[in-house]
This record gives sequence, structure tokens and C-alpha cells, in this order.
Amino acid sequence: MTLGNPTGFARVSRSAPKGFGICDTCGYLYNRIDLVEQVEFYGNEVKWTGSMVCTRTCNDKPQAQLTSPILPPDPEPLDNPRPETALQIYSQGLANSSGVLLVTDATFWQTSVSGLPSGGLWSNNGTVTIHGPTLPNPLAQPILFGRVYAIDLLSIGGSDMPLSDPHVVNQIWNSAGVAHVSAG
Repeated sequence: MTLGNPTGFARVSRSAPKGFGICDTCGYLYNRIDLVEQVEFYGNEVKWTGSMVCTRTCNDKPQAQLTSPILPPDPEPLDNPRPETALQIYSQGLANSSGVLLVTDATFWQTSVSGLPSGGLWSNNGTVTIHGPTLPNPLAQPILFGRVYAIDLLSIGGSDMPLSDPHVVNQIWNSAGVAHVSAG
């Protein structure tokens, strides 16, 4: 009785026969004791992938980039948190003071109506003011405090601001030429 003529890298011993196995990666025949479990990181643990591979060319080291980052625990929540006061609420160069829109950085703001078109914005001692009469477009997008930069508000202008409180939280509106922030 013969043991056959295996191909690959398996060794045949008539005195101490060993089992054969095929590498799951390269497909060559090896002695089963020469195949090892392929492992990889799963989360922060190294686990077997289910593949048996040869140590000659196919056994890969676990890749550290597959580990999950260890995040610190969330901070403890505050007991009895307090909301910000009206003057503490700033929006990129603008502030809401009890519903009146103020300029906190007057770098690009005109301080007079000289040369301003109707609907143009200017800083009247820090208060955002709309020049001249305006006729708002009812289909215009609302301008929301907290989502608009002061420089963008200057380019949008005040022409399309509603002329009465829209009752939409943080929507900017025109109250007799002074920009206000709706409380909702």
C-alpha cells in the first residue's frame, strides 16, 4: 500500500504519517501541523478568522489599525443647568439683546445711511438698522440668528425681512427699521 505522491509542500513519512491540509490563502498542500489559525483584530481583541494558513507565506500579522479606539467616558451631566442670558448669546459678530439684534464686530458695517440702497443694513450705535422702506418677498428664505454670519447678513440685506414678528424662534425681522430676533 502506497501513500501516494502529494503535491505542494507536504512531507510524507512512512514511519510517522501526518495528516494533510490545504492553505486557505495560497491553496498549496501542507502537513496539517504546518497550518496555523489566521487571526485578526476584532474591536480590541485578536480573534481567529476561521482560515487555516501556511506559515511559509500566508500567515499575516494582525493589523493594529483595525482596533477600535478606546473613548473616555462621557462627562457627568450638570445638575440644574442655567441657560445663557440674552447678552451672552452671540452669533458670529452679532448678538441678541432681549430681541434686538446688535453688532458685536463693526469691522465691515457702515455707521451712516450715506450711499446705502433701500434695504441696506447699517450699525446705528451697535444696533442693526435697515435703511429706507422695504417690501419683503413672502417667498424669501428666513434669516435665522445663530445660523448667519454678520458679513453674510450685510450681503443679504434687510429687504426681505418680514415687517412683523413671524413667531419663528430666532428668525430676524424688521420692526420699524430695527432688526429684531423673534422669540417664537
